[in-house]
Order: sequence, then C-alpha cells, then structure tokens
Amino acid sequence: MLGATYGMQRRITKAQQRYADQLGVEVAVVKKRSKEKRNRKIPASTRKAVLNRDDHSCVRCGQKSELTIDHIFPFSKGGGHELENLRVLCKSCNELKSDALF
Repeated sequence: MLGATYGMQRRITKAQQRYADQLGVEVAVVKKRSKEKRNRKIPASTRKAVLNRDDHSCVRCGQKSELTIDHIFPFSKGGGHELENLRVLCKSCNELKSDALF
C-alpha cells in the first residue's frame, strides 16, 4: 500500500482478521486473496439475492434509484463476494465510501 502509515497497515490487518474470523478462515487466505488476480464481477444470482435481502433500497439513505452493490470489506483489500460482505448502496453513498474499510 503506497504511503500507508504503520497505523493504517495495522488497522487493515485488524480488519482483515475480523473479516477472516467472520468467514471462518485464516488471515493468510484473505491476504492471499487480495494479491491474486480475481474476477471483480459479482455473479447475477448473488446480486439478485443482495438486492432482495436489502429490499431494493440503499442501506444508508433508503434511496431506491441508482443502486450499486458494495463490498463492506473492500474487494481491493481481499473482500469476497459472500452475501455477508455485500450490501446495497446508492451511487452517491458508494462514492463517499470509496474503498474505506466498512
């Protein structure tokens, strides 16, 4: 991570640990996942399940238009396409979050 301070690297590691615990895997699996070439595209069946679960509305502001699927633990940091790691956000809420943790 370019320009990351020690504190930022440590926070990411703690977040990776929480995410790994949630999935029931070792942190090494999450770290390896963040470095390997992976497909960013979320399967259509998973997208549909997330939209249905979140009632086709943004979980932050409740908007029902311009919806996107967001990774709670960012894909760029090793987050996967599991239902527990995905949520519905409107375009503006998703842009505000960017790749921040949670």
